[in-house]
Amino acid sequence: MYALKRYYDVPAVRDPIFPPTGRSLYFISDASGVPQLWTVSLSGGAAHQATFFHERVQQAECSPVDGRVIFGMDTGGDEHQQLYLFEDRNAIPLTNDPETIHNFGAWSPDARSIAYSCNRRDRAYFDVYLRDMATGKERHVFQHDSMNHVWGWSPDGRHLLISRTISLLANELFILDVKTADLTQLTPGRGDTAYEQARWSRESRSLYVLTNQDRPFYGLATLDIASRELEYLPTPDWDVEALTCSPDTGALAFAINEGGASCVRVLREGNGSPQPVEGLPRGVVNTLRWSPGGRWLGVGVNCEVRGGEVWLADPVRGTAKRLSPGGGAALPPGGRSRPCFISPRTRPDDRCPR
Repeated sequence: MYALKRYYDVPAVRDPIFPPTGRSLYFISDASGVPQLWTVSLSGGAAHQATFFHERVQQAECSPVDGRVIFGMDTGGDEHQQLYLFEDRNAIPLTNDPETIHNFGAWSPDARSIAYSCNRRDRAYFDVYLRDMATGKERHVFQHDSMNHVWGWSPDGRHLLISRTISLLANELFILDVKTADLTQLTPGRGDTAYEQARWSRESRSLYVLTNQDRPFYGLATLDIASRELEYLPTPDWDVEALTCSPDTGALAFAINEGGASCVRVLREGNGSPQPVEGLPRGVVNTLRWSPGGRWLGVGVNCEVRGGEVWLADPVRGTAKRLSPGGGAALPPGGRSRPCFISPRTRPDDRCPR
C-alpha cells in the first residue's frame, strides 16, 4: 500500500506541439503543481518550464512561421479562458474580458491573424472572431445563436472550418469564407452524428475526419469540400480516437483503440496500407502532431502504469523515445496494477496481470 499523495503527485503531461524550427517541442504539464507550458529539445535532455503562472494553462498552439505561441488561461478554475501571446519568454494578453470565454481556433497560414470563438454577444452562444496580430484589430466574422468553434484554417488561407455543437453526441461541420463570410454546410444536418478532429488536407479540397456516420464505431473518413461526399478509408471495427495530417507530406497518423489500448498507424499518400508506429508505450493516445517537414510524430499518451507522457516517434525507422519527464517517478515499480481488457466473452476465472 502507498500513501494516496503519491498517486496525486504523478504529473499529467499532454498536448505536444512543434514550433516551425522543428528542433524542439512544447507540451503542457502540471509537474509544478499547475498545468504550464514546458519545452524540450528533440535531441533529448531535460525539459524546461516555459511559463510560470499561478493559474492553469489550458491550450496552446504554435505559430506556423515563427516561435510565437498562443495559449489560453482562466482564473481560479472559472473556465472563462482568456488568450495570451507567448513571445520571447513574455506573455502578452490578447483578450481581457473575464466575464466571457475565449476558445482558440487556429493561426492563419501566414500567421498574420488568428481565429477564435467567444460568447461575448450572448453568454449562451459562441460566435467567431478574427484578430490581426500586427494591429490588434478584432473582426466579428460569424454570428449564430448556437455553439460554434473554429477547428482549423485551410492551407490556402481562404476558409475557416467550423464545428457547431448540436448535442453532447452530435455536431455539424461548416466552412466560412474569410473574405465574404459566406457559410457552407458540409455535413447532412441529421442531428444524430458526430464529426470529430476534422483536419484539412494539404491541398484544401477535402477534410479528414473521425465520424460515426452510418456505423457503430468512429471511423476515419474523407469529406470532399465540393461534393460534400463522405468516404471511409479502410477502418477496423474499433474506434479511431486521434488524428493528424501533415501539411507538408499529406501523411495521416491516427490511433485505433484496440481493446482499451491505442495502436498508432501512419497512412502515406500513394500507399493504401496503414503502417504501425513502433516503440510507443502501451496506453491511450490523446494527441498526435506531425513535426514541420513530417519526419517526426509527437504523441501524447496516458501510459497504463506511468500516467501522462509525451513521446517522439520516427515512423520510418520504427523507433520512439520519451521526451517528457517520467510520469511514474512518484511511484516505485509495481505501484500501479496493469489494466486488462474485459469483454462479454471474458471468463469469470480470468485474472488481470499484475
